[in-house]
Order: sequence, then structure tokens, then C-alpha cells
Amino acid sequence: MSMRFTQLQCKEVICVSDGRRLGFVTDVQVEIPSGNVCAIVVPCPARFPGCFGRRDDFIIPWNCIKRIGPDIVLVEAKPEMLKTRIRGWYSNRNSKDKPFDDEAFVIRFRDDSGKTVAAMQNFNCHSTVVGPQNMLITSDLQGGVRARLAEWLGGVP
Repeated sequence: MSMRFTQLQCKEVICVSDGRRLGFVTDVQVEIPSGNVCAIVVPCPARFPGCFGRRDDFIIPWNCIKRIGPDIVLVEAKPEMLKTRIRGWYSNRNSKDKPFDDEAFVIRFRDDSGKTVAAMQNFNCHSTVVGPQNMLITSDLQGGVRARLAEWLGGVP
């Protein structure tokens, strides 16, 4: 079976295990130098559609694709909603004694063997919040949170 990338982009990705609509294919990952497609890319939904852009993408390995139909791509992955805390990375910059939200939420998709095949994180934090005494701006707080969550999840969200 052969298919053009433009044909694949018109297909909606559906998770077989729960019927969840994940979105439309926007890209593929290709192995070099063989040229084999190893994964499809589906953008995670924006928190506020049309505002603030989107977050990271679902990278769905090709072996999780069960069927490609005329309008949809069926993938087999079991979704899980997880919650953890990211401790020791920041506090309320006005006072370290004031409350702050350090909860991280993750939607993780696992294949039949239990391997994490895709994940998406939600961690609310203003990027200037790097400590009560530090007023420097950093944009890589989310990158550090992703690395911390990757250790816990067994894959980068």
C-alpha cells in the first residue's frame, strides 16, 4: 500500500481503546537513510483554542497504527491520566511561604506491552518563577519539567 503524505494529513487519528479523537496527522517521522516512516505526529490540543499556540505533539509509533481507512487512522494505545508534583524547582516569587501550584498532569498512552508510546504534560507555571530571590527570566522551566517527568514516565512528554 502506498500513500502520499498529503493524503495522510486529511485523516483523523482515533484511539481504538476508548474512541478518543486525538486530532489530525500533521507530520511524520522518517528513519534515515532507509526512508521508512517510523511515527506519525498529531498536535496536542491547545489549552485555549486559537490562543497561546499549541503545546507538544503526540508522536505515535507506526507499530501502534492498527488500520488506515479512507477518513481515519486507528491507533491502539491505552490512555492514562496521571498526576504528580514537581518539587524543589520553584516557589511563589513574592514569598516562599505563600502557596503555589506544583502539580503536573500527564496524559500517557501505552501500547499492549505497557511501553509508553506518547505523552502530553500540563504544568502551569509562569516562566519567570524560578525562585523567591531570583527575578531572572527563563524559558526553559518547561524543558526541565519534561526531563523530570521523562524519568518518571519512561518517555519524554
